[in-house]
Amino acid sequence: MKRKKRSLHARLRGLARRGVKALFWAALLLLAVRANISFFRGAFERALENGVAFLICAPIYAHFERVPDALSRLWKRGDVIDNLLSDYAAHPTDFEKYVAGVYRRLGYRAKVTRATGDGGIDVHLWRDGVHYAVEVKLYARGRRVGREYIQKLWAAQLDAKADAAIFVTTCGYTAQAIEFAERHDIILVDGDSLKRMISAAGHKRRFGRGR
Repeated sequence: MKRKKRSLHARLRGLARRGVKALFWAALLLLAVRANISFFRGAFERALENGVAFLICAPIYAHFERVPDALSRLWKRGDVIDNLLSDYAAHPTDFEKYVAGVYRRLGYRAKVTRATGDGGIDVHLWRDGVHYAVEVKLYARGRRVGREYIQKLWAAQLDAKADAAIFVTTCGYTAQAIEFAERHDIILVDGDSLKRMISAAGHKRRFGRGR
């Protein structure tokens, strides 16, 4: 009889330890989602090894990321911009096709230009009768797109007789670039804006390579 009591007591202690452990890793996961720090993302991968932790962590992750199929990709997901830099650094022209795919999912008709002789335009977009000339640059986070790039796109837009222009990049812009874009109604999409667009389009790592 005493042996049974000790066995039950041991099982209860084991469950308690697992519960505390699960809550600990869930708290680290919450910090990872909030701060996007690689150290905490590593903690999430460890949490997946614990079945109890997964049941707690997965709903939290899905809630904050708001991705419909998050549960099937939790352990594969890192920061969106880091993933793009990793996936397309060696093939930046494929990143142009990726961006075109994002816009297609958002309701635009898109056509990727040739790799050479594109006249300064990487993608042409159409929606609601408006023709957009788009320039796409895959740059590291710390870089800033300068005014000269926006001026080049503006000239390309005029030459192509497009109605509007969009510059898409994975980084940010200088103050001079932003001022010039505002003066000429050029839409600037920085890394944060691109992440929101990708999320709205379905958060896929690749959207196809069609033109």
